[in-house]
Amino acid sequence: MSFGNFARKARDTALPHQRRLSALRSCVQLYRPIGFEATLSFLQAKAGPFRTDESALLRALAVLEASRSAWQAEKLAYAFARREAKQRGQRSPRPDDLNPYILTCWYGARREAALHAVSFWHQRRLAVLIVDDDKPSQLLGECVQTCLATGGHLPPEQRRLLADCIDQLTARLRPARSRDDQLEYFRTRDLLTVARHLEAAITVEGRQPDSMSDRELQIVGECLTAAARGPFFDNDSEFPTYMGVEWDRLVEIADSWPVVADADADEVEDVVNSVIVNLLGYPHSKLHRWHEFISASPEEVCDLGDKLRARSPTFRG
Repeated sequence: MSFGNFARKARDTALPHQRRLSALRSCVQLYRPIGFEATLSFLQAKAGPFRTDESALLRALAVLEASRSAWQAEKLAYAFARREAKQRGQRSPRPDDLNPYILTCWYGARREAALHAVSFWHQRRLAVLIVDDDKPSQLLGECVQTCLATGGHLPPEQRRLLADCIDQLTARLRPARSRDDQLEYFRTRDLLTVARHLEAAITVEGRQPDSMSDRELQIVGECLTAAARGPFFDNDSEFPTYMGVEWDRLVEIADSWPVVADADADEVEDVVNSVIVNLLGYPHSKLHRWHEFISASPEEVCDLGDKLRARSPTFRG
């Protein structure tokens, strides 16, 4: 059964709550960007106790659908870009091209979800993966402790150690090992999963944000205004859940863009990213009014979102 069919069952008030909960879990089986159990845990953190509360279940489904829709939009944009590249003679993607068909992050809340996943693994299983005679696993454990203690920051030295750790674990994770020592293969695989989540969760310190062009500033400002004052979203209890910011705060950022004096770069980046993702992916059914608020096409906005996310963890004008 498809994701959409399971989503409809999760919304069906005629079904018992346990059936609807089972349908939500089936949705997560089909879209689990940070792993099945970690995704369920993240949904609970965002939406509340959906296992017992109907409203929370609907909020959890909305969060999941918004992220999946953003992922689908990324895949469409990637497919279009690949067709254009092939027409120019570039038959294969470049090694550093991000391929959304390989699902590695939570679209719309990349760092937030990754940090949650790191915490989830730390609480549930990381301790049994770290062994005394395995230095990469010990270094990873130290980096995780620092990351969780600082809310997603690693000093430069630990960032270098994390990069070395990922390289060593990747080299160790070869098919032959799965035949020779399955337990060690799966332990290494799990360590690499934690390391990749940690890589997505950390915030680079001391790096100057890339500047944005006047046109990019204009488009982002239009998107913020459209989200804050347009017809695309309702100012209701679910808004902070899928947008990641309170309505009043979004209005403040939109009104003061591009100089948001009372916000740090991380907050601004998160809000801009969430606005772009939800304008493109949330089922607001208002695309026919898009050009009343935004002078760029949805495709241009999608490309700008990709460009901003690829530049650096922080950006400002």
